[in-house]
Amino acid sequence: MFESLIPAWKKALEQPREKKPERHVYAPKSPDFYATETKYLTTQKELEDFRQLIREIELSHCGIDTEYKYSHDNPLADEDFGKPNMLEPLLMSFAFVEAGGQENRRIFCCVIDLRDSNLRPSLAEMLKFPIPYVAHYAPAELMCLLKMGIPLPRQIWDTCICERALTLGNFHPQYDEKPNDSVPQEIENKAKNKKFKEQYYSLINTEKRYQLKHNFAAQKERLQKSFLGHPPGVNFSREQIDYAAEDALIVAKLYFHQILHASSKGLLHHLITIEMPWVVTMASIQFHGIRFDWNKYYKIVAQCKKVLPLLEQQIAAFEVKNHNSHDQLSDYFQEKNLLPHFLRNGKPCFDKENLKENANLDPLVPLLRAAKFVDTLIREKHFRRSLVENDEHIYPSHFQLGAATGRQTSTKPNVLGIGGILRPLVIPAPGFGLGEVDWSQIEVGIAA
Repeated sequence: MFESLIPAWKKALEQPREKKPERHVYAPKSPDFYATETKYLTTQKELEDFRQLIREIELSHCGIDTEYKYSHDNPLADEDFGKPNMLEPLLMSFAFVEAGGQENRRIFCCVIDLRDSNLRPSLAEMLKFPIPYVAHYAPAELMCLLKMGIPLPRQIWDTCICERALTLGNFHPQYDEKPNDSVPQEIENKAKNKKFKEQYYSLINTEKRYQLKHNFAAQKERLQKSFLGHPPGVNFSREQIDYAAEDALIVAKLYFHQILHASSKGLLHHLITIEMPWVVTMASIQFHGIRFDWNKYYKIVAQCKKVLPLLEQQIAAFEVKNHNSHDQLSDYFQEKNLLPHFLRNGKPCFDKENLKENANLDPLVPLLRAAKFVDTLIREKHFRRSLVENDEHIYPSHFQLGAATGRQTSTKPNVLGIGGILRPLVIPAPGFGLGEVDWSQIEVGIAA
C-alpha cells in the first residue's frame, strides 16, 4: 500500500499512532452560585470544581488564612510549644477576589480540610495563580504549607508587615519614658509597649482602622482555642468553618485599602520589591531552624557554671556584691566619678552595649561584661532541645521590622545577636558549609 512513498513516510505511516489522552469538556461554572456562601471542600471533586471556577474568572488577588494546632501541648514545656516542626495544619481558607471596580467585585470563599493528604495536590494548584496572596502575619500560613510540602505562592502580601512599615518608629519604648523613671518602671514600660504593639498590629485592630468589620471579632479568642484543642478525626463545626473563612475575607478586603495607603506614603514599591519577598525568606528560615551543636553547648554551660563563682568573687573585691544590682553599680561608678559615661537619656544604664563602649574605663567593667555574659548563657531557657526525636535544631522566633529602625529581630533565642564565642555552635548540615557576608559600615557609606 505504501510502496510508492518515500521510506520516511512509509515508516511513519506503518507505526501505530499513540493514543492521545482523552480531553474533558467542562461546562462553565456559575459564579453566582459560588459567591453566595463559603464552600467547605472535603473531596477531590469539590476542590477541582472550585478551581475550575477560579480559572474562568479574571482575578485581582486572594486572601488566605490557616488554622492549626500543635502536636505537643504540655504546659510545662512552653519553650517547645509552637515550634514549626510541631505544626499540625487543620484548615486553609481562600477568598478569591474578582478583578474590576471595587464596588462590583465578587469574592469567592472556600475552606479546605488540610487533614486529608489526598487534597494537597489540588491545593498546590490553587496557589499557582499569578496574583498576590494576602495574609495577616503570612509566615504562619507559609510554614503550614512548608509543613505539608506544598510550594509557596509566587506573590505574597502580608498586611501585618504593611502596617509595621507604615508606622515604623512610631512606638519606640523611649517615647513613654520619663526622666525620673526607676529601672523597674522602665521594665514595666517596655512590657506595656510590647503588649500595645501586639494589640495594635493584630488583625482585629488593623481592620478597625480601615472601617472594616470582622463578624467573629468577639469570638476570635474562643474560636482560636477551639482549633488548638481540636480532637483528631472530629468534624469541624459550621461556626469554625465560617470563622476560618472570615479571616481570609477580611485580609482580602484590607488589601484594597493598604495598597492605596502605602502608595500615598511612597512605600508601595519598597513593600513589593523588598519587604514582601523577605516575608517568604523569613518564613523558610524560621521553619527550617538552625542546626545546633548540643554537645559543645552543654560543655560551654558546664564551664560557665564553674567560672561564674570565680567572677563573682573578683567583682566582690570591688565592693559590688551583686553584679546585676543597678543601684550598687551606680554607687560604685558615682564614687569613681565615672557614672556620666554610663548615662543614657540622662539615666544610668549598664547593658552590654554601654559596658562594651566603656570597657577601658575601669578594671571592674571587663569583669562585669564577662559575668553578665556567663550569667545570661546559664539562665537562657530558650536553648532547649526540641521534643521531636532526633531533631538537632533550634527554632528562634523572627520578627520582620521588629526594631524601630526597621531591622529584623529574633527571640527564643536571639540568634541574630549571638556573640562570636557562641557562633561555632551553629553548624551546617552534612555536605554544606557556612559563609559570612557583611557590608562593613555600609550605613556610614550611604549617609556619606
